[in-house]
Amino acid sequence: MIANTQVPRPIDHFQVMRGVACLMVVFNHLGGLLLDASPTGWNDWYVPLLMPTGFQWVWLFLALSGFLLTKAFTQGRFELNRAGIASFYVARAKRLFPLLWSAAILWAVLFFALQSLGLWPTRLPSWEWERELSIAFALPWLPYSPGANPISSVNSPVWSAIIEIHYCVLMPLLLIWLGKRRLFWALVAWVLIMSWLFISVFLRGRPTIFPGIYGAHIYNAGFFLAGMIVSLHSPLTMFKRASWPFVLLITAAAMIGAQYIAFYNINIALGVSPIFVLLAVCMLIAKADDSYQSPLPGTFSQLCAVTLSPLSWLERIGIMSYSVYLLHKPIGYILLQKFDAINSAAQVPKYAIELILISIPILLVCSIFYLHVENRFRRKSFRVAADT
Repeated sequence: MIANTQVPRPIDHFQVMRGVACLMVVFNHLGGLLLDASPTGWNDWYVPLLMPTGFQWVWLFLALSGFLLTKAFTQGRFELNRAGIASFYVARAKRLFPLLWSAAILWAVLFFALQSLGLWPTRLPSWEWERELSIAFALPWLPYSPGANPISSVNSPVWSAIIEIHYCVLMPLLLIWLGKRRLFWALVAWVLIMSWLFISVFLRGRPTIFPGIYGAHIYNAGFFLAGMIVSLHSPLTMFKRASWPFVLLITAAAMIGAQYIAFYNINIALGVSPIFVLLAVCMLIAKADDSYQSPLPGTFSQLCAVTLSPLSWLERIGIMSYSVYLLHKPIGYILLQKFDAINSAAQVPKYAIELILISIPILLVCSIFYLHVENRFRRKSFRVAADT
């Protein structure tokens, strides 16, 4: 008998991270509507864990983008010259814009179809054309207006996608203008700003960070800068030597700690969390194996092939995380109309089942958009470098 010597396929650490981050954002938006306001009165220790907060996972997305996009230049996939930067911009445009605008079109179609039938989700804000279009069709040369408050719009996930587009435009220019040393000092300046913000919030209770400051470019810039710096200094020996259990423990402590603080005071959480979440995110990214990248599935059967490995499923969700991130709200909020919000600890199992029942059709619909929109618009020559 010949022994089976087939080596298991490695796991793409970065796609797994994206998959986890993406699901946490989905559970945040859906869980926020499935939970009645009364859980704040529950005394059980696990109550803050029922609805993941989304902000720290958005920060992980930004840090991953900073790392992987910088790596595309440092490894020579793109050159830091006019032609190379132009190619980079084309690749990013193909990666980001088609799905961004498809999400806006989907919202408009759903609005007209559901509004005419009287089925527009009651838990969603009303559709305001001027605001929604100004947010959804913002371009790198036309930043969205803070007065539009994109975080509270119908299509709220688009705000961070627009911020990432702006960072992508600046990133190769920062590599040329600042280099490693000045990038580091730019991050130090950001940490000082965040420290001042936390001290002000902690001592004076102001300013109010969410949504205006939270959705601003400077507030989020440190995570993109940190990802760039980790990529330029990779591998960071100190983090590489740390064991995976230690790194995962630190990351879990940071993410859960931010969630518990937010449960009791969201403003303080948004003031203090950026600094310690940044450290955990940098450690996680530096520890991850960046030598392997999962091949992109091109068919539904490849994307949904049966496997018993939870990491493989998270990897696939990570691969289509951009689709899931932008499209989960229109699908999820429509489905949510069929469920009643839970209002007691005894209904927690029901809450978990409802989250799963809503998430499955979301992932199925998003897989179609991934295959036929997101993945269709990438040029093959840029596919590896642009897959961030």
